[in-house]
Amino acid sequence: MMPVDAAACSARKAAVDTFKRDRILDAAREVFAGQGLEGTTVRQIAGAAGYAPGTLYLHFESKEEIYGALLEASLVLLGRAVSDAQGDGIRAQFMAFHHYYARNAEELDLGLYLFQGTGRSGLTPQLDQALNDRLRTIVENLAANLARETGRAYQPAHRQTVAAVCHIVGCLIMGGTGRLGMLGYSAEDLVADRLSEMIR
Repeated sequence: MMPVDAAACSARKAAVDTFKRDRILDAAREVFAGQGLEGTTVRQIAGAAGYAPGTLYLHFESKEEIYGALLEASLVLLGRAVSDAQGDGIRAQFMAFHHYYARNAEELDLGLYLFQGTGRSGLTPQLDQALNDRLRTIVENLAANLARETGRAYQPAHRQTVAAVCHIVGCLIMGGTGRLGMLGYSAEDLVADRLSEMIR
């Protein structure tokens, strides 16, 4: 009888756990896209993933934690896209922010979980704080790079960065609804115009 390799067993278990977790997240992304956070149940996610609800609880404590994991993964990829553009200058970094969500519109929809009408709802304060911290880091890095490239003080650069991010998100929402096209504009062009005004 061959001896059991504890390291190999541990590696196999980790691989299976990762596979199951990823499958749950993929299924949850689709369910959330159709039902929203409030309308989704753990049972629906489990069914879409092909697992019993109990399996989900081995990996996540709640549907909110699943939602938070999806948003965190999205923000990690957004941060990477912006960081990868750093060598091409601050304009390219802002455009990378725009392009990331233009190519991944469903992730922008997920990211707007906080707002239903004028109220806020959704995740636990701890999850909300962790996600806000990740987004804040991306914005602060953009602001620091804008200040460095233009010679502006950090605080005005930070204000301009926040305004630019708001402009980008607004253009993406309007573009996604078809309203910009109806008005004769594209989100890409309006974002580029705003950056030209901001970065001189």
